[in-house]
Amino acid sequence: MIAFVALTYAGAMLVTRATVNRSDPVWGLSATFLHSLIPIMIGYTIAHYFSLFVFQGQAGYILASDPLGTGLNLLGTAEWTIDYTVVSTATIAIVQIAATVTGHVIGIVAAHDRAVGVFTGRDKTRGQYALLAVMVVYTVGGIALLVGT
Repeated sequence: MIAFVALTYAGAMLVTRATVNRSDPVWGLSATFLHSLIPIMIGYTIAHYFSLFVFQGQAGYILASDPLGTGLNLLGTAEWTIDYTVVSTATIAIVQIAATVTGHVIGIVAAHDRAVGVFTGRDKTRGQYALLAVMVVYTVGGIALLVGT
């Protein structure tokens, strides 16, 4: 998947460079828009680790009472168990989809903002098409992975 993201991003930058007739090295143009992938990364991190945080976060309170496993009950939580009903699977799915879509939307806005600042004239619009297409593929692919299709 990392190779897929890297190759599609590099491909979009090649197409963008050809579309706007720039002579920049591909890496230079790629670095210009690289910041737009950070919100996507954050969205996927939230999507992947939300349920771990909710459920295993409870284990922190439990383990804090007996950190060395000696039978202590310092905080009175040693007898607690993890409550897997604290959030429903539907809530987890909603958080995952919302985090993914929000990350992608913010990434697209960041890329658009940079394109408007970097390109001139009609290239401000044309220079965005390839990266927009790649980000749509990332969004649809990410949601498809989440919903299991």
